[in-house]
Amino acid sequence: MASYPPKYSELAQDATLSDQSGAYEEDLPGTRRKWTTARWTVLLFTSLVSTNILTGIIATKAAHSHHAAQAFVPPYGIPPFFNNISLNLNPQEIYAPLYDRSHSLYRKHDSPETEVAWRELTQLDSGLLLLPKEQAAQVGIDPTRHAYWDDPGQGLVGYPVRLEATYQLHCLNLLRRFSYFHYNYTNE
Repeated sequence: MASYPPKYSELAQDATLSDQSGAYEEDLPGTRRKWTTARWTVLLFTSLVSTNILTGIIATKAAHSHHAAQAFVPPYGIPPFFNNISLNLNPQEIYAPLYDRSHSLYRKHDSPETEVAWRELTQLDSGLLLLPKEQAAQVGIDPTRHAYWDDPGQGLVGYPVRLEATYQLHCLNLLRRFSYFHYNYTNE
């Protein structure tokens, strides 16, 4: 008669295989995984709590700092030229998506309406402000290097200045004009 290998039920009843001495229990995969999961859970919870406490401390110190600047004041302060202008802040909600190209006149290609809108926005041919002599030194205007208009008859008394934002818009307009291949500005 042929000899077959023993069945699983016969092996399970064998005394040598079913020894419950516990010599190899720590090598079982289930117990090690639970211990590792518990360790990672404790580590994650500890790091989460510590980062929240650290963030709270930093936010509290920043809020109570005397050096914290207000959001609407420029880093170098408000220029003296604006001292005589009343600034009433009226918060308004503006819908201005970043990539809404279909409705913006300033994003359209070469057209007379677009050019008129950009000319009105940049206003390089106008928009000069006259800064009085007493305020010129406060903003760093050197009287030996800068032009001074002194014509009280026409109301032109002071140093002609322009806001930097106007010049930056002018540069943005130039970039826009030369960004497209078939713009007709190379002859200007």
